Amino acid sequence: MALLPFALAVWQWQRGESRSALLSAYEAAATLPAVPLVSLGPHAVPDGRPVALMGRPAGAPLWLDNSLQAGRPGVRLWQPWLLPDGTAVVVDRGWLPAQDATQRLPPLTGPLEGQWVPLPQRFLLDGARRAAEGQIDALDAQALAERLGRPLRPGLVVLTTAVRPLVPSPVRPPFDPARHYGYAVQWLLMGLALTVAAFIFWRRSADEC
Repeated sequence: MALLPFALAVWQWQRGESRSALLSAYEAAATLPAVPLVSLGPHAVPDGRPVALMGRPAGAPLWLDNSLQAGRPGVRLWQPWLLPDGTAVVVDRGWLPAQDATQRLPPLTGPLEGQWVPLPQRFLLDGARRAAEGQIDALDAQALAERLGRPLRPGLVVLTTAVRPLVPSPVRPPFDPARHYGYAVQWLLMGLALTVAAFIFWRRSADEC
């Protein structure tokens, strides 16, 4: 039991190292020059690099609900976008405070530029709406691909600039490696405390014998 916290400390430290490496790779990719998204291939992994888009919007936008920004509740406006190579992608136009989500916004026109990032991963409660249209809590990518009649690329293009009143959505990965390092230190201290307690208990048991 005294050794278990040390194992957990090592595990958390390794997670912190892994997250730090991912974040460094993401930040390095963000400094690359923009390339056309179609040049990356239909299954390109979203890695944070800048990309350029040609094409046109496809149908009505989606509103990602329960999206916090700087601690404020709001929504993110997502627009399905058809690319010249026959694939489709979701474009994040920006964020709006919850009370402004009913505003009419101008249509999106190309060419566009943004960052190629993973879709947000969310823990959904019962009753959450995973769908491909309207106001959603998470995107049903398969349903959206079926609605568009085209293959959907596995990521999100977050636009670099947003048309007011929209605010650019965050592109930095939501995880923080420092949290894992902090957990590692906590487990290490707990392991040390348990080790000292176990040693004292052993000494007392030996003296009684």
